[in-house]
Amino acid sequence: MLHIDDDERIRDLVALAMELNDEVSLIQAANGTDGLRLARQLKPDLILLDFMMPGLSGEDVITEIHASPEIARIPVVFMTARTTQADDEFMMSLGARDVIRKPFDPFQLPERVSEFLTVEGIDVKCA
Repeated sequence: MLHIDDDERIRDLVALAMELNDEVSLIQAANGTDGLRLARQLKPDLILLDFMMPGLSGEDVITEIHASPEIARIPVVFMTARTTQADDEFMMSLGARDVIRKPFDPFQLPERVSEFLTVEGIDVKCA
């Protein structure tokens, strides 16, 4: 799983949370440019993507992912502090498979990721 977020505290929290799931390997990027490079290089099973980032925003990144045949099928889940139904609908219209709102429960994140990957056809169990 690739996690792209410009906020170091969020990256640390996701890393700590995902330690509860020893069947998911976590790679992180601090910006959209590095995230796209890693997505192309590693072709992860899932991308958790911050929506609001400087430089390449989450919208820019998901647009580039869907325009790149080699990574277009990777499911993307936005992580965002935006909280309205209209925001969720917009993110889903960009091709996101789901939206996780910040602040999120770090104890529920590993299970949520596992459930999502299972729905996508990747058999992952939460430790």
